[in-house]
Amino acid sequence: MTNSALYIVSASYPFGKGEEFVQKELVELSKYFDKIYLFPLTCLGKQRWLPDNVELNLSLANTSRLIEKKQFLLDFFLLAKILLLELMNSGKKSFILSNIRELFNSILQTHNLAKVFSTQIKEKKNIYFYSTWMNDGALMLAILKEKGLIPHFVFRLHGYDLFDDRRKGNYMPFRYFNFKNASKIFILSKAGLEYIMAKNIFPQKLILSYFGTYDHGINAYNKNEIFTIVSCSNVIRLKRIDKIIQTLSHVDFPLHWIHFGDGELMHEIKNLALTLPSHVAFEFKGHTSNEEVLEFYQKNSVNLFMHLSDTEGFGVAIVEAQSFGIPALAVKTGGVPEIVNETTGILILLDKKPEQIADLVYEFKTSAMNSKEYQKLVKQHWQLNFEAVKNYGYFYEKIVEN
Repeated sequence: MTNSALYIVSASYPFGKGEEFVQKELVELSKYFDKIYLFPLTCLGKQRWLPDNVELNLSLANTSRLIEKKQFLLDFFLLAKILLLELMNSGKKSFILSNIRELFNSILQTHNLAKVFSTQIKEKKNIYFYSTWMNDGALMLAILKEKGLIPHFVFRLHGYDLFDDRRKGNYMPFRYFNFKNASKIFILSKAGLEYIMAKNIFPQKLILSYFGTYDHGINAYNKNEIFTIVSCSNVIRLKRIDKIIQTLSHVDFPLHWIHFGDGELMHEIKNLALTLPSHVAFEFKGHTSNEEVLEFYQKNSVNLFMHLSDTEGFGVAIVEAQSFGIPALAVKTGGVPEIVNETTGILILLDKKPEQIADLVYEFKTSAMNSKEYQKLVKQHWQLNFEAVKNYGYFYEKIVEN
């Protein structure tokens, strides 16, 4: 679109380690918009790459979150309006009232961000606004839309900002107000879409929009090399790296397990891995750049990707492995069944015991699924559903669509 600009509010990208998906979005969206302004809410850690027509703006990250007492009076009507909408529409009145001070603070802090952000808008027409999560970024844009200071905005829903049970008190903060003001809301999976549709909150605004990854070739599969399992995730409780180790302790053939990712439980997980039998070799790569992970899939034979997370919004790590034709063994949660099926791997129930999963690993090893031919089928499924150029082209069309 000629002379168009997109304002993106991220949680942290391009800083730190998270939001890898934002980089792919920027690559594709920068082809369509003349200018993109990127506003991270925080700026801790090393800065990563940006396309040439993306301008980084740190005004939100540098805005103080301290609140002056007079702000309560000045912003009273805004506070009252948002909280009244939440009380009337969330079904969580007692929780909201018992946490009202915290919610007041969130609104006031975000209103401060909105005041700063509104001064940074340069264009007057052909401008679009997008928050990568339903977080302070989405609430900020919702406040600006409510005040008539921006014409429209969109945001994405993942897992933490989608499923109520991921939040304190099973309450998703400011959902109704955000939904009311957004023009479109993009959901990462059919499972997520069905979940939020059932709540019947502005369902006409909800759009299924898969993430996408790029084609970097096929995995260097070699049936003569040691059976290799890869996992890739943050080392935190819900990702269940401990269950992977418990599963591998029941496997009775030689294999090599490699994990990409770091996190608060790394020390605990490394100690647990020391209990694995001698025929199970393991390697912890720690935090690894996305580019390095993709290069590993390209140059090393991988038989199976294992993902036993208790909960998942979508499963981008599975999709990235799938783009190389690598089959997956994963838990049926969130959007994972849209990625893993009979043509791409093995889907298991959450309550499957480690010894039962170990049996499935052996069955996989001795089946036709453990073959170059099957990897071609896996790759075909990825090409049909999760290819970046196609998926982000659709995302762009929906952003600018009236």
